[in-house]
Amino acid sequence: MNFPWWRITFTPVNGATFNSADCLRQLSERGVNAVEINANKEVIFYVEGATPSRIECEALVADLGLELLTVVPIEQQNWVAKCDELLTPVDCGRIRILPFSGDAVPQHNPARDLLLRPGMGFGTGHHSTTRTIVQFMSRLAEDSKFTQPKVILDIGTGSGVLALAAWKLWNVPVLGIDIDPDALANARENCEINGITSNQVNISDRPLESCAGPFDLILANLYLEILISYEHLIRGLLAPAGRLIVSGVMSRQSPELSAHYNKLGWHMITKEESDGWIACEYSLSSTTGAK
Repeated sequence: MNFPWWRITFTPVNGATFNSADCLRQLSERGVNAVEINANKEVIFYVEGATPSRIECEALVADLGLELLTVVPIEQQNWVAKCDELLTPVDCGRIRILPFSGDAVPQHNPARDLLLRPGMGFGTGHHSTTRTIVQFMSRLAEDSKFTQPKVILDIGTGSGVLALAAWKLWNVPVLGIDIDPDALANARENCEINGITSNQVNISDRPLESCAGPFDLILANLYLEILISYEHLIRGLLAPAGRLIVSGVMSRQSPELSAHYNKLGWHMITKEESDGWIACEYSLSSTTGAK
């Protein structure tokens, strides 16, 4: 049987203690899908992919003070839905994200609340990269100087949370793209849960190269390397007075992102740091309040 998932167990060194939710928030960008602390205070990570080597496992936690114990293959599960810490409401200004599991839909305010059934797509709102982008959008929706977008693009939509939040804030067509079939299925399910049709939020496996702009607002919660390699494509899709909101970049990587985008003529409007991550709002026009 082919096991695409792995349970990797570590033991803390020098009496270090860990919280599962904090660990997951720190390590999700490294491919960790869930974390648990067992009765022996061992830290257990769940990751997807080919058999991880000892070197890869140790590199995963090189800065956390953990020693590798075991690597065991397991069958795939919906790890996000199993983490109670990730099923609590997230307040993001004008939007409140309500993750839930099971069939019972929680009580909610349709005007503000975004229902989210966690699946294999990234994004419950708890990670600072997701939360900060939704907060950026909430502020833009209240900014009288910002012209309401007519069409929005969400690159790497994951669970669909950013695309759904954008539609709730502006009620304009949103295109959410991803290459992961599991993420696409999860995003479409979340659209259905919120009563949003494909004409309102279109979840697609369309490659970025095949998207037809211009888009007035582009959302990109992606790794630094992808933001750099996709810059020319994003530039070609953004409307002249449009805005780009990016995240997925660690604070220590901020200078590299800024240097690359600045030299190519992008103007940073806003930058925010949260839990070791940054989010930035950019434009290609120097007349949009950019710094």
